[in-house]
Order: sequence, then structure tokens, then C-alpha cells
Amino acid sequence: YSANWAGYDFTLMDTGGWDSKAEGLEEQVSLAAELAIEISDVLVFVVDTRVGVQLQDEQLLKLIRKSNKPCILVGNKVDNEQEELDSMELWNLGLGEPAFVSALHGRGSGDLLDRVVSELKKADLNKTNLASLDNSDEEADIYNPIRSVALVGKPNVGKSSLLNQLAGDKRVVVSDVAGTTRDPVD
Repeated sequence: YSANWAGYDFTLMDTGGWDSKAEGLEEQVSLAAELAIEISDVLVFVVDTRVGVQLQDEQLLKLIRKSNKPCILVGNKVDNEQEELDSMELWNLGLGEPAFVSALHGRGSGDLLDRVVSELKKADLNKTNLASLDNSDEEADIYNPIRSVALVGKPNVGKSSLLNQLAGDKRVVVSDVAGTTRDPVD
């Protein structure tokens, strides 16, 4: 989805989640999430704080680290300050300060968008610096001024709810049933 925050345009992609043991259709959904990681400029790694960090989250984190992309860790389903304090284990993932949000209620979404735009501006600066090192037409063709952000995480952590909250509109279906989002949505 086309998104704009504080005058900055970008594309926001929702994924159906990533599962290391997926088979059949769910395996295809996981592969689509891997593609979203590959083509995005910034990753938003969403973890369900009510269940805590699971082995699957740690496995996905390995893929995220391999991508060498900026990543913002988001602890979702944090409705108040006490739940935020209870979720400090997310610091142990080594991704820096977690953003605590409640996608369902909008808590923390503005602060998260500020961080996303900050990382996207850094990506712009890096791309501009690379382009100035090599003035070839090939580099100019690769540069795309519209940055993209992928919401990644295991199934049913609240990525689609977060997308709806960040977009300020109900753009995707949200359900308690895992796997509602089958393809990356951008």
C-alpha cells in the first residue's frame, strides 16, 4: 500500500508470516515473506509480546540478519505501560530498542512510523551516496525514489492489524485465524 507519514512517501507491504516448518500453501506464504524481506528497504519485525519470543521468531531473525537491512523490532499487543515493562525481554534479541505497540488500539503507531521514516531516510542517503560514487546509467536505473517497508513475523502476531493501523484504514482482513494473509500485500 502507498503510505505517507510526515510528508514522506513509501510502500508498506504486509506478509502472511514466516514459518520454518511450513508445508504446502503455508510454505509458499513463507517464501513470499522471504521475497518481501529481499525487496524491502526497511524491515519491521513484529513479535507477539503475549506469547514472548519463540524459537520460530529466533529462526526468522537469522534470515533478517542475513539480509543486512535496517530492522525495527516491534512488540505488538502492548496495551499499557505495565505490559511494556513485562516485554523487556525483546532487548535480548539484539536489535536495539523495541517499539511497543498495540496494533488493535493504535498505541505507539505514530512513534513507530517516525522510526520507519527515519530508517527510510537513511536508506535514501545511502542510495544517493552509492549513486554518486558510480555515475553510470545502470546505477541510475536501479535507484527507485520510493522506499518500501515489509512487515514480517510469524503467523498471527498482528502484522495485518498493524498495517491497518499504520495505513489509517482497514486495508486487509484481520482474523484470529492464523494465515488469513496469504500473499504479501503492498
